[in-house]
Amino acid sequence: TKAMFDRVFQGPEKRIHRPSCLVLVKQNGKAHGRVGLVVGKKNISRAVQRNTFKRICREVFRKSQLCSVDVLVLAKRPVNGIDRKQLASDLQVVLAQIEKQA
Repeated sequence: TKAMFDRVFQGPEKRIHRPSCLVLVKQNGKAHGRVGLVVGKKNISRAVQRNTFKRICREVFRKSQLCSVDVLVLAKRPVNGIDRKQLASDLQVVLAQIEKQA
């Protein structure tokens, strides 16, 4: 999947900024959507919080009906730890924008 990351990083078709994350989107021409997560120690220092961020992202995208897009979610530095509800609602807004675009 490194090739997928490189392809999206080099030329995203859409960038969506939210308080908790930055989302890069690019069409992939396949029948299914793919999700990649970039959660660095620099932005979220504690492993428990990084894993929570990834778990929430995977669950939101698992419930979605994404088709033929590659999505990269880059974590932003949280002010007071991860707010699970805020992250989930940010991702729902992102999904709505992606589906509206497609």
